[in-house]
Amino acid sequence: EVKENKFYVLISSQMQLNFSELAGVVKGYNNEYPVTSFLVDATTGEEFIDFGMKEPYSLPLKSFTFTKQSREQILDYLRICFEQQRICIPAKFTELLSDLRRFVLGEHLPDAIASLALAVWNEKISHQSEKKKIKEIFAVRNV
Repeated sequence: EVKENKFYVLISSQMQLNFSELAGVVKGYNNEYPVTSFLVDATTGEEFIDFGMKEPYSLPLKSFTFTKQSREQILDYLRICFEQQRICIPAKFTELLSDLRRFVLGEHLPDAIASLALAVWNEKISHQSEKKKIKEIFAVRNV
């Protein structure tokens, strides 16, 4: 969410939890942070999205499917955001910064970079007409 010129992004590794536990974690994020929506990788199915959008969770989930083309789009948009200096990552996020320095296009996409790219892409599709500078990224990992 863009609020007071700060862009709040949750970056989370893949969690091997059952749907109830995962929805509970996401609900906790939703209560603690000013979240407008969660973009969920639905490459292997949309069962969690269907589950999490219903009561008692009622989570603001949006589906995203990784394909070669969609992967290229989100990574290209992430690159553009960096080039335009729309993203600033605090130095304390050492793992993310290290992954960004080592990442080679075409190789396996590290979880932190995939999450960051999805979060920034979600911001793009949620605010198509707005061009707001992203001031900060707050990351939450490995809950």
